Amino acid sequence: SFNIPAPITSVLSGSLVTGNKLAFLFTNATGLSFSVLATNKLAAPVATWPVLGTAVESPAGSGNYRFTNSTTATNMLFFRLRQP
Repeated sequence: SFNIPAPITSVLSGSLVTGNKLAFLFTNATGLSFSVLATNKLAAPVATWPVLGTAVESPAGSGNYRFTNSTTATNMLFFRLRQP
């Protein structure tokens, strides 16, 4: 027998654009790892969305995560978190 845990939901707490780079903050359980995927084609299968990077928990053990897109925004992107 095994247990299937309930899905973990992230709560977006803010977003900002600095120098045309999007950053967003969210909270979740501590000690997790998240990949951030993005596409400009919302109907594209998620398996084809490229991984942009990882969200970083800061400070460690706080449950507060941040991601900053390293490239300058030139068009609309849709973002998705993937864990692990």
